[in-house]
Amino acid sequence: MLGWLHELWAMRHFKRVKIVEPSKRDTAINVSKLIGKPFPTVEDAFNWVVAHIRYVREDKDYWQTPFETLMRMAGDCEDGAILLASLFKQIVKEPWKVFVVVYERPAHAVVVYGRIWDWTNPNLKKIPSDWRCLYAFNFRHAYTTKANFERWLKCRR
Repeated sequence: MLGWLHELWAMRHFKRVKIVEPSKRDTAINVSKLIGKPFPTVEDAFNWVVAHIRYVREDKDYWQTPFETLMRMAGDCEDGAILLASLFKQIVKEPWKVFVVVYERPAHAVVVYGRIWDWTNPNLKKIPSDWRCLYAFNFRHAYTTKANFERWLKCRR
């Protein structure tokens, strides 16, 4: 069994919180139509993102919407992962199984849908054992450990 599956399986026990800032909850954009190219498979969408979106390290971490990433044709790891997840969501029959997984050590984000999809490192097939998962989210909820959730609550006070 792939190493990352145990992390997602364990997350079913974690607290769920609503995500997405109210200002970014407006009408959903069909990203495939915006690009002007439908993607028949997740592999096609992944290959397009790898080929066309330029990785740019950001000084201040701002999470772009898929639309913002497409307008810039650039972003950092989570910007590309969010774009990729939005493309996958439009392709797959079970979109709730598409997750963006954010790691704390190292600070990195990937998409998980059946396997690891890392647009900044297309050859990554397995998450290294020393990576520490911070949380995961799909278009409905965010999932994290109880300890991470409690740490987040303390920071917000």
